[in-house]
Amino acid sequence: MSIMNIQSGMNSFNHNYLVSNRKKSKKADEHEGTMLNGDGLVGYNIDLLNGREHLTIENLNHEIIGAESNLSLVQTAACALQSLENQLSRISNFVKDISGSEESETTGTSASMLELQKLLNEFDQIATQTQYGKDRLLDGSHSVKAIVNGEDLEMVEIGENVHSSPVRGYPVMIQQSASRAFLKGKIPLSQNLIERGEQMLVREGNSLIKFTSRSGDDLVQTLKRFQMLIKKHGLPIEVDCFDDGKLMLQHLNYGSQYQFGAASTTPGVLSSESGQIELSYPGRDVVGSINGEPCIGKGQILEVLDPSSKVAGLRVRYFGKSSSDEPKDVGSVSVFQNAYQFESGFMKPKIQRLGLQSMMTENLGKGVPNLSGFQSLADIAVESQDQVSDSLKVLEKAFEEITSTREKVEWFNDDHLKNHLNVLKVEHDHRYRGMVLRDDGEKARKMAEITKEQIILEGGKSVLVQADQKPQTVMSLLK
Repeated sequence: MSIMNIQSGMNSFNHNYLVSNRKKSKKADEHEGTMLNGDGLVGYNIDLLNGREHLTIENLNHEIIGAESNLSLVQTAACALQSLENQLSRISNFVKDISGSEESETTGTSASMLELQKLLNEFDQIATQTQYGKDRLLDGSHSVKAIVNGEDLEMVEIGENVHSSPVRGYPVMIQQSASRAFLKGKIPLSQNLIERGEQMLVREGNSLIKFTSRSGDDLVQTLKRFQMLIKKHGLPIEVDCFDDGKLMLQHLNYGSQYQFGAASTTPGVLSSESGQIELSYPGRDVVGSINGEPCIGKGQILEVLDPSSKVAGLRVRYFGKSSSDEPKDVGSVSVFQNAYQFESGFMKPKIQRLGLQSMMTENLGKGVPNLSGFQSLADIAVESQDQVSDSLKVLEKAFEEITSTREKVEWFNDDHLKNHLNVLKVEHDHRYRGMVLRDDGEKARKMAEITKEQIILEGGKSVLVQADQKPQTVMSLLK
């Protein structure tokens, strides 16, 4: 296990690059201003309102140091995220090894749980101790944070460019709550039908199961066997029963994209016609707005549509019940923007944000439907084969989140920071060469003046010498 911890190197710009240029342009440096020191630059006169024409060599050196430091910070985060991916692969392989054995002796044992917890603790250690200088990078301190105020609201995702909210937060209005696809029987599943061996079919996606009731079982026992068969084959369907004995099948997931079908030998128990699969009533997506901005609903998730909106990227889950003609105020979202801000561009500088969300296990793998009740990666367990199966689902979601964050960080590093640094270095070299040419021209002019004066002086001396040697000749010329 490796933990990224850079305690020094905040001024990690290539020292040789600056030193060589300082030596070459010592005269220019004395003319332009004070040289760099470790704390800052005296006379840093960048004029952001009027462009960058007033940048001096020292100013550029200062900016290059800052850009190089930013590059090191982001590269440290990328390396740490790669370490988290590797650690998560070890956790996943451990769980898969347990899943691969039909009657695994390790499943359910305290030793296997201790080993899993050890791996998860090592994962959290990387996330909490990755530092650049004294700055922790992956504990969520440099992310956009949000708090929901409303008993039926849950935060799902925060876009990096979301603006900090006013004190009251961004209001969330709901017009229609989400629902699940369902199919309800029209006649009860009576004891007589159970004794006769009622057959039922359930199809979801490409999966199809067939269930037959067993003579001697009552309604409760029949429903329990039916649910166990559905669960065994991994169908996201739950079986319920009303007091009058009518069956109700429901999809586990909310939204219009989920649907299933079912059939029964007796018309009305599930399907209207014997043996003919009948489609469920479709689920419904949530409808509402955040801060007055229209949102798109996907199941229980509400997301702002307009990418230019100051709340773009906010995704909240509403799991309450609401269906009315008028929007209902269900709470608010308070946003605190604390993502890293980096300047990019040279002639027209602009601010680019990079948020580094918390990589703690308690914040990864959330929102995965499962029967074990796991809320995040921190909850996974291997005490039963059901828990092993659900743990793998949570691990898959967590792996996607880490990989997505690492790719985002690497893209930001290549597309923004490296490009900005290269532009600064090119401009530095361009200005240095121009300065050298100006200095060389000035030196040549001064040398020419000195040479001219020297020639005149030497010429005068030569005439005087000749006059001393031939005084009569000179006198005759003067007559």
